[in-house]
Amino acid sequence: MTADLREWRHFFKLRCSSAAHPQMREVAIIALNKVKEKIPVIFDDIIPD
Repeated sequence: MTADLREWRHFFKLRCSSAAHPQMREVAIIALNKVKEKIPVIFDDIIPD
């Protein structure tokens, strides 16, 4: 899979929301926290519901 930063932002906004499947949300939040460590300026504004 390839994705640019805009696509990753879209993915995290969808999959970290409270409407997402609970197991997918759990995995997505872990991934979001990892990318926030690497590129905080891009992902810091995305906060899981």
